[in-house]
Order: sequence, then structure tokens, then C-alpha cells
Amino acid sequence: MTESDVLSNKIFMENLLPPVRTTDGDLEPFNGKKIFKSLVKETNLSEKEAKKITGIVIKRIISSNIQWLSGPEIRELCCSVLAEKGLQNERKNYTRIGMPIADYERLLDRGIKENANQYNNPESIHSWCADHISSEYSLLKLIPEEHSKAHLRGDIHIHMLRYFDLRPFCVDGSTKIPVMKNSSLINIEAKKFDKFFDNHQSYVNLLDEDMYFMSPSGPRRLKYVTRKESDEYMYKITTNKGKEITLSKDHGVMIFNSIKPKEMKVKNLKSGDKIKILDSNLIHKTIEKINLIKYLELYCPSKILETTYIRNLRPILLTIKNEKSYSWNQLFKQAQILKFSRSWERDNIPFTEAIKLINEYAIDVSNLEIGFVGSPNSLPGTIKLTKKLLRLIGYFISDGNYAIQDKESYNLVLTNKNQKVLEDMQDCIKSSFSTYITPSYIEGKAPQVLFGGKAIYILFKYIFGIKPRSENKSVSNIFYNLSDKQLKSLLTGLYTGDGHIVYRPKKSDCVITYTSKSKSLIDYLGLIFSSHNIRFIIKDEYSIDTYQGTGIKYRIHVYAYKNINRLSKIMDFIQENKSNKISEFLSKHQPTHSETDWHYETIESIIPVQNTHLYMYDFTLEGNGSWEQHTFYAENILIHNCQEWDLR
Repeated sequence: MTESDVLSNKIFMENLLPPVRTTDGDLEPFNGKKIFKSLVKETNLSEKEAKKITGIVIKRIISSNIQWLSGPEIRELCCSVLAEKGLQNERKNYTRIGMPIADYERLLDRGIKENANQYNNPESIHSWCADHISSEYSLLKLIPEEHSKAHLRGDIHIHMLRYFDLRPFCVDGSTKIPVMKNSSLINIEAKKFDKFFDNHQSYVNLLDEDMYFMSPSGPRRLKYVTRKESDEYMYKITTNKGKEITLSKDHGVMIFNSIKPKEMKVKNLKSGDKIKILDSNLIHKTIEKINLIKYLELYCPSKILETTYIRNLRPILLTIKNEKSYSWNQLFKQAQILKFSRSWERDNIPFTEAIKLINEYAIDVSNLEIGFVGSPNSLPGTIKLTKKLLRLIGYFISDGNYAIQDKESYNLVLTNKNQKVLEDMQDCIKSSFSTYITPSYIEGKAPQVLFGGKAIYILFKYIFGIKPRSENKSVSNIFYNLSDKQLKSLLTGLYTGDGHIVYRPKKSDCVITYTSKSKSLIDYLGLIFSSHNIRFIIKDEYSIDTYQGTGIKYRIHVYAYKNINRLSKIMDFIQENKSNKISEFLSKHQPTHSETDWHYETIESIIPVQNTHLYMYDFTLEGNGSWEQHTFYAENILIHNCQEWDLR
């Protein structure tokens, strides 16, 4: 009789096998289909595999002449068969967690010896048993096997393991967190950490990634990230200055209503609670020039790279070939290139092959050129972030767009009504690139300047990260790593385009505003300002002035003497009338506000919103347990991780 025959013969099984005592305590007739269904549901085995496992288990029960059966006993038999078949993950998913009776009786007789601070009373024993089950579940289901084994061997210690499965997961996937990696600052969305997880993995150790979050005590190294699927509502917290963050109801936020800070769950927050905002200097290296070959490899679509070539590489390869006494075949083979294009003889090496050669022989890319099929122009291997190039980038973010026609014409277009600004735009283009510059004056339309070509289009879109359409405008993480002088060039171009200043001398009042439809761009400015201790307000409005378009426009306002003084060090206007207003305000007025309370804002609203991503996240940092080391900044607001710090 086959396994399928055994499973399908219900009357045979009920007559031959004893009834089963279920986990709920009921006594039921033996039903092999329940085993089959539970295997499919709990282990994700195919029906064919589950039917086979079920048949083997039933045959073993019959051959053993067992006279009494229970649900746990049948589960153990199933796990034994799964293990024999090499189905270890399925066995882990199907196993039962708990403890032997003898272990529990030992607790009752002798009490708990492992913790001197725990009393030997009924409550402690119950608590210990629950901790044991939670720890076992976490080691089996949530933590990667290699880390579980390392913990059991004593090679590593997973802190608070008993709460690992119960801690609230806090952060929405859209939340942006400033992170230091390789001395560079990036502003990364929580959902971008998905790339470190395998499939449905819930935990990943990231110590080897050497990433640092910003805390009140300085940069703190990221230990691990946990995540879980969730469709529950989140809560969007908005401050009185317009900063926003979306968290789960059980997430903790530090409240500074009194001298001593207090941690509080989101669901218990109320309007008027005082929270801390980012005000620290984010230490980072300054990027003077960009390795365009490296950035193309990281950010450019593969379809474009297939038609990208590297030039000026052949003379360098020839020198290496002679020094090593290699044949050309040996030279390429050493770089894992078994079949290579003969175009290298014309010094036109396909990008993917060139990358392997550059990495293998540690070739300096500064003298190389990058060519693109269909483009008469090329890009250098490295490009220096000059003042005029940065100002041009700022102009393009505010006043620029792409005009692409049939993938043959790649124009970048700048628009501005101010003649002096248009002239400066053209000067910046001329200083930065060898390309055409075409002014356009059409009656009834604002003057424009066209420039670019395919190479410059690829540079602006994929390396500088400037997406098409005003609501999608953003910048690469490169621009978080500029010196103040570099920032001043970039932000001068940006504010000259979409910046405004209102100065009222009689009221000693001055406000500098930037307006954009892009929330990402406003977030960029917010982090830059926070890291320079510049206080600001963000407002989002559906109708601003005469704006009749669709979607939201955002305004970021900077006001008060100290803030404008700090802003003037990293921003200016090309328009003389606007620039003069800043100078006049700073020369004729003095600070009028104390900075005592400027590091805090108050909660204005807390509203339920739908989560934006499949997962919620939590981040655990290295630290000594103090709130200054447990907490970190996200969306310019101080929050804390929950996996090693419980509020319940």
C-alpha cells in the first residue's frame, strides 16, 4: 500500500488507529488529512511532498502498534520524517516549542538559579517559562541559523533574546535616516535596508557594514535591523515647525516636557509635548571630485552601460602587459575576461570589461574618458565639483528640465526671466562642459538656454540624481558631503531659481523661503539646515499665491537673525536686489531671540495614516544603555529603537 493509499483510506485509519488527544484536550478519531493539511499550511511543502510525508508517518504509527496518540506526539513523528528527508527548514517551521516535564518539575523543586535578582516564587517561574519559549521561538524562526548557533555556542550574545519576538516594530519604510558610511553621509529610507535581507528574513546583523546613525552622543554604530510585515495603521506626527515622521503606535519617542527626559509611546503622545530635533554637526568627508566610472557602475541602468565604452585605457594596459610579460589573452584572463571584444585595439573598451580591468589592476581613472554610443561628446573618468558646476546643478534643480526626443536628441533646458541669471547660467555651462549652448527667445514664453547632449543627460540624471518633473526633483547623496563653500555654490543656484526673500526693515523682520513641489528636495534642505544649526519651518499647501497646478507645493522658511546669518554662509542670490537684502538685514539688526529652546519643537498633530511599505523596521545601535546612546535621528526628529529598550 502506497502513502497515497494510506492517506485516502479514512475508514481503514479510523478502525485501525487509536483516537487522538488534541492540543485543546479533545478526543477525536484519527484523521490523516489533518496531518496533510497542517504540513501544507505550516511548512509550505507541495501537496505531493506533504502527502508523502503524511503517508510515511501513518505507516510508522501502524507498524509501532501505538495504543494512545496525541497531537504533540504526531507532530514529533512528522518532524522526525522531515529531518530524515533533509527538510530542515520545514522541520523548524513544524516543530513544537516548550520544555520537557522533567525540566519544569526541576524548576518547581529547585527554583531559578541563573539570575540572582529573580525571586523563586510562582510568578518568577511562570515568567522564566515564558521567556524560555520566546527565546526558543526567536532562535528557530527570527534569527539566521548561523547567528543562532553562534549565540548557543557563546561566540556572540543576543541581548534580551526573550523579548526579540515581542518588541514593537516602529519605523515606516518611507522614513529617512541620516547614516554615515565610509566617512560619507547618506540620507536613506528605511525600506532601502531590504537589500540586506533574504526573502522573508526578519533579522539581519549589519555590524560588518560599518554604518553609523546620528545620536545625541554622536555617531553610533548600527548593530542589527529587524523587520516584520504589517498592514496596521501608523501615526504621522507633525511638529509646530512642520517636521513629520510616521511611526507605529507602540514606538517610543523621547519627550522633553521637564528637565528630565521621558520616553513615551506614540499612542500616549499629545499635542504640546516637546521633542528634540537634529542640531548637531554631521561630520563627513568633503567630496572634491567624483569617480564617474564608479558611479555609473552603481547607478546607471544596465541598458545604457551596454552601449558605454571607456577610452584611453589601452596605453595603460599595454604598460601593464609589458611589465608583467603577459600576452593579451593572459592580461584579460587575469581580470576574469575570457572572451573580449576586439574593440580594445581601437582603444574603445566596453564598460563591463573595462570595470574588471580597472579593478584587477588598480588603474587610476582620472585620465580615462567615458563614451556613449550615439553621443559625439564624452565624460572624463573623474569630474571636479567646481563652484560653477555646483551652481549649474543648483540652477538645473530649480529651473531645469529634460527635453528628450526619440532617444536621439538629449537637451537640458534652463528657464529664467532674469537676464543676468541667464548669462550666469551660460557661463557656468561653458566653464563646466565642452558642449553647445543655445539661447531661446520665443514670444510669450520665458527665455531659455538649451545645452547638453546624451553624455551630460546621463551625468545629470543618474550621477547627480536629478529626476525629471518638478515633483520628483531630488539630488544624489553626493551633495550631502560638500564643504560650506561648495554648498554655497549649489544653494546659490538653487535659491536663485526658486528662492524668495521678504525683508521689512521697520519690523526688523526677514524671511528667506524656498518653494518646491518635491518633498525629497525639501527633506534635503532640511537635513542640510539642521546639520548647520539653522532652524526652519516647513509648510505644505495646495494653493500658494497664484499657483493653479496639481499636487502639493512645499515651502521651507528660514527666519530670525541667527538663522539667516548661518544660512548666509552657505547660500546667496545671484540677483543683486535679493542678495543686498540679506546684507542689509544682517548689518542693521541684531539677534532678538534666545537659543535656549531652539533644539526642541512641540507636537502639533498626531493622525492615523496607512503604512507606505510592506514592512515596519527597527534599528539597534551599539551603546551603554543610556537614552543618549539608544536614540537616533530620523526625519530630523529624535526617536529610539525598541528591540533593546522596552517601554512596557
